[in-house]
Amino acid sequence: MSRTLVPDPRGNNENNENKREHGSAMQRKQHISEKPLRQAFRRAAVSADAADARSGGAPGLRDAPVQPAVRSPQTRWRTLHQRAVSAMATAPKVIDSHLHVWSAAWPSGFASAPPDSLGDDVSSAEALLAAMDASGVDKSLIVQPSVYAFDHSYVLDCMGKHPDRLAVMLLADPTKEPEEACDFLRTLHGKGCCGVRFNPYLWPEGQQIDNPTGVEMYKVAGELGMPVGVMAFKGLKPLAEPLRHLAAEAPATPLIIDHWGFFRDDPASPPAAQAVDEEAFELLLALAQDIPQLYVKISALFRVSGTGGPQYDDLRPRFQRLVDVLGSRRLMYGSDFPFVQLHEGQYGASVEAVRAWVSELDPEDAARILGGTAAELFNM
Repeated sequence: MSRTLVPDPRGNNENNENKREHGSAMQRKQHISEKPLRQAFRRAAVSADAADARSGGAPGLRDAPVQPAVRSPQTRWRTLHQRAVSAMATAPKVIDSHLHVWSAAWPSGFASAPPDSLGDDVSSAEALLAAMDASGVDKSLIVQPSVYAFDHSYVLDCMGKHPDRLAVMLLADPTKEPEEACDFLRTLHGKGCCGVRFNPYLWPEGQQIDNPTGVEMYKVAGELGMPVGVMAFKGLKPLAEPLRHLAAEAPATPLIIDHWGFFRDDPASPPAAQAVDEEAFELLLALAQDIPQLYVKISALFRVSGTGGPQYDDLRPRFQRLVDVLGSRRLMYGSDFPFVQLHEGQYGASVEAVRAWVSELDPEDAARILGGTAAELFNM
């Protein structure tokens, strides 16, 4: 006795041609994750139905040839799915320009232990990729975490396993003599690193990032095509003159300021408990005007927002000021994963907040901030 198949309203019967079309469409877009696809599908349905209501056509098929108004659920679902996939394929690429990963399972172990709340289920490369997929983030730049000090083996392994999605910014070692410190950069550049991080608090006591070792590393980084990112975790003011010196010594080296320049009175404390340091924020804008090769990461929103997630509304006016001064070509989004996972809204909220802000800009400007600037700087 033959078995009768009851039509699935989405066309999912195992012998249905629509299912094969659905599968091939998904194969053409490897990194479309389930959540962003659902969101795109809903937008396609709303847009199609609104247009059909105006035109009198069949729901979801306003561009199709004139046919009877009654459409099967299978046809409608297939059409909207194709529109959703097409919309996501042409959407701006999103690149997370600032994050860290680590794993307790890595054989070399930690130089310093990470917080207990950031275990492998939160902080590993696998956890990162899952968060990226859930939020529609295409690629990410791993910044070498301090928990490994100058041992880059874990982050290089992550990049090697996922070269189409992950890149690495190395951590400079300012404790070495200039020649040895620069050789360290060259070695890691040869292994695929595309940027250099200066952590000012690793410099010998009493010395600044523009000491002889710092200047030589900064020059060599530029010669190798690697931008230099600076961590201003204890405030931007003490770093202003060293930054001007470095920029003058090697004008061709791109200079990046992390996390909005940390414009809080005490950047190491929760932002809601501290006042905004307006002088520090104005200093960031002044440096951007004086140094044409200076870039700013719109990253770690939770570290500088007084209102917090998921909207981070207090940062929107400051974001607009940065756009006005630097333009979209010198701004880039970043999450500061995994630390963002400890805050309301987690990874997805930071992405969505910046998406909301850039939606008010010209599409080309939005695309640069979401990923274009980072793609160009880091050759991603």
